[in-house]
Amino acid sequence: SDAAIPVNTSTFRNDAVNFQNRNDVFGMVCRLTPGKHVVDCIRAMSEIHDFHPNWRLEIIGSGKQQQECENLVNELEAKEYISLIGWVEHSDLQNKVKNWKYLLFPTDTEGMPNGIIEMMGCGIPAIASSVGGISDVICSTNGFLLCGSTVLDLKEKMGKAIALSENEYIQMARKRRLLLQLTDPCWNLMQLIQQQQARHHRSSDCRSPQNPRYREKDRRKLWRKATGNRRRLQARAIMCQCTNILMI
Repeated sequence: SDAAIPVNTSTFRNDAVNFQNRNDVFGMVCRLTPGKHVVDCIRAMSEIHDFHPNWRLEIIGSGKQQQECENLVNELEAKEYISLIGWVEHSDLQNKVKNWKYLLFPTDTEGMPNGIIEMMGCGIPAIASSVGGISDVICSTNGFLLCGSTVLDLKEKMGKAIALSENEYIQMARKRRLLLQLTDPCWNLMQLIQQQQARHHRSSDCRSPQNPRYREKDRRKLWRKATGNRRRLQARAIMCQCTNILMI
């Protein structure tokens, strides 16, 4: 059920999305820093545009490379097809991204990225680096994993994404619900949290979730169960996301 997903699925979901009416847009949601390879994405998009002039790149975010990115877009005369949108409040994010075709997510380091999970919750396939927990979320049926983050690597996967037929794209976009089963450790952990929530609601006042000592004890218990799984890094990332769930 939606309650088991570690993101806000009332906001990030694609139940009403018409995949056929999406714009030919690659989108990015990230900090504008060297580790996110935004400059490389701009250069890759410039080269892609020579062969696919109807495609665009939209970049949401801010950071220390913002001026460098703006200068590069001007230098490449790419303002018509590369947009630097800037910072967007999380509550407004879905309205900005709902018509994107792909999320572009090269990165040097990552845990379990909420950004990818949220976009996949909207049915937006990702083109992302195979680092951290990303390879546990993305597979060949629901997105593309980058072998590297160079302009050449980006162009290769972006080209493959563009080459998908309409039916192939729709099938890939619909596969986003596979992330609910991620891997056994994550899925089992989320089920444990659901069970814990149900037990909280049945508990007496002395064992209620309003009791800080009780909440902390249960978080430690869940953490011990999570770290018993083989994917400890993934469990740690999900556990961090679930802290607020346990505070309900």
